[in-house]
Amino acid sequence: MEEFNNINELKEYIKLNGTTDYIKLKNIIYTMDLYDFKGETITYGNKRTSKGLILETSNRYGINKFNDVNIEEIENVSLRNDIAYLD
Repeated sequence: MEEFNNINELKEYIKLNGTTDYIKLKNIIYTMDLYDFKGETITYGNKRTSKGLILETSNRYGINKFNDVNIEEIENVSLRNDIAYLD
């Protein structure tokens, strides 16, 4: 699992490599818990901290993939009960 110190490092990685099921950012491991079929949004959550990440792009399936990805850190996320969060 790749580790990132800040959002900009993560953003550059995703632009080049796409996403993974787990992201370690600032010593917090986030688990992918939702993605839409339109190719615009992916969310990640962390059960221990109740923090999350939202990745938004115009169309990850299109020619530009994740080139325009925007990442936001959020607090007090709603977590799913039907998946196992790594952390």
